[in-house]
Amino acid sequence: MNVPVLILGGGPAGLSMALFLKDRGVNAVVLEKSGRAGGLAGSFRVGPYTFDHSGHLLHTNNPEVLDLIRNRLHVPLHRIDRRAVCLVDGRLVPFPYQQNLFFQTPERVGEALKGFFERRKAAPKNFHDWIHATCGDGVGRQFMYPYNSKLWNIDLRRMSADWVPRFIPSSGAADILKSAFLKQKDPWGYNAVFYYPKRGGMGTVAGRLAASVSDRTILNTSIRSIDLNRRVVRTDAGEWRYERLVSTIPLPQFLRLAGRAVPDVCRATGVTVFNVGLRKSFYRDFHWCYVPDPTAPFYRFGVYSNISPSSAPRGCGALYVECAAPPDRLGRFRFSDVRRHLERLGFISGKRAVDTVHRLDIRHAYPIPLIGLARWRDGLIRRLQRRGVELLGRFGAWRYVAISDVIVEAKEMASRL
Repeated sequence: MNVPVLILGGGPAGLSMALFLKDRGVNAVVLEKSGRAGGLAGSFRVGPYTFDHSGHLLHTNNPEVLDLIRNRLHVPLHRIDRRAVCLVDGRLVPFPYQQNLFFQTPERVGEALKGFFERRKAAPKNFHDWIHATCGDGVGRQFMYPYNSKLWNIDLRRMSADWVPRFIPSSGAADILKSAFLKQKDPWGYNAVFYYPKRGGMGTVAGRLAASVSDRTILNTSIRSIDLNRRVVRTDAGEWRYERLVSTIPLPQFLRLAGRAVPDVCRATGVTVFNVGLRKSFYRDFHWCYVPDPTAPFYRFGVYSNISPSSAPRGCGALYVECAAPPDRLGRFRFSDVRRHLERLGFISGKRAVDTVHRLDIRHAYPIPLIGLARWRDGLIRRLQRRGVELLGRFGAWRYVAISDVIVEAKEMASRL
């Protein structure tokens, strides 16, 4: 079987690419290993609850992305002002933590200010240094160091700092001082406003994308090998010969299928997600909560039912709870431990509060931006492009990006294929 463009993976990246190529009149085929396209951006029902695979939101104000979703895919969206909190020393401090010190104790505020004004201002060489240089060790010890250590499961000094400015707000001296003595009125950060489907969860977007290119998507197809020299992809159902190949599958998997070694710099942190249905409404009015406490198994939990009331029956609640670990250690998490900590923190009241639980282990959740990754990846991309191969998306290109970023990147890439 011959095709001008072969796309590996039917998640948002692969489906968006197929749609934009279809617009340009370019014949393309998407190969997806599961029986349903959408990837980790899909949603599913467990009893009366609608769950996503994890906390997936549209963090964008890009008019092209919003127009595509609303007017072409016909997905009605809620526009939502973020209500996120950080649980530090038993206090719920609005996110970003370093810009809401007003909600902390005088002792913690003093420690944060002292650390900020004593910090070294040299150009940071790694993520740990960026936290020190930007926030100071007071905020670092209270929130930034323990939280990020839980999420990434690696020494923060091994991580680069080039990805950080977009995703973590920084503060100047005036901002820090103001946050210590005044309540902040305006939300900070790239996700201060987000969008979410009115019904059906985030999977509504992925589902409509999948429907728009269902005529060029082949499901239940596992890839056996990739021959970059002959431009052939072997599957369990036969061979595909391509002119251009777009890979959105996890980069380590692509390299192994192509007979290439996976360097140590190409690593990810895995996440176990417990989707939880509650017999009563969740009584706190926030969308998600960051938990730096090293004794708690989860680094973050969110409240679907506060984001979209349709995710749970009236009078009930729905949560997602995220626990991070290296991919080969995800099995260590148990919901009994998660439930006990949610009880201890005062968020649920005993076993009877829980109606249903669904567990999902995601081996490749966040590609780790290690020092040296960007340089190696850029070189790999150039070499693969000379062989007619493009890498796309969070997992395909092994970069920390959001769903909306992937849609924009797919449109740009489609315009030059």
